[in-house]
Amino acid sequence: LAALDLDAQKYDDVVAAATALQSEAAARDAVGPESQAWTLLARAHLAQASTQKALEDLEHVKPEKIEPFQLAIEQRIAHGEVLALLDQPDDGMKELEDARADADKHGFPGLVLAARLARLEVLTATSADGAAGEQKTLVRDARARGYDRIADLAETVGQR
Repeated sequence: LAALDLDAQKYDDVVAAATALQSEAAARDAVGPESQAWTLLARAHLAQASTQKALEDLEHVKPEKIEPFQLAIEQRIAHGEVLALLDQPDDGMKELEDARADADKHGFPGLVLAARLARLEVLTATSADGAAGEQKTLVRDARARGYDRIADLAETVGQR
């Protein structure tokens, strides 16, 4: 539900929910849910343009302890986006590309599109050349694969 609140731009609700989830998961030593909560918290902070807070959130995630492949890729996508928006654009974009390539290699089309969306968000935030073309291509590809949520987010990337 907190992820849906993120899509709806209810960032304060996301921060509150993710913080509570993270605390509860940590108390129960549930590494996967705790990592998901930290990653969601980082994404909310990214959406609020608090990239330093997002980086601090992601420092709590230990990728080597994350078992589900999907969560590991999601964390890499968030981390790559944070790096790209802070002061390491080359490293961040490389991490996004590596995450996209791994997702593609393992047959996770939704994660491929999520990595492309993160790249589009960086390109849009930095007013990079080619952002409009990538946006159009991502919207088309996401809709063709039935990932309407990602297509909708890509369409509104400049408005968020």
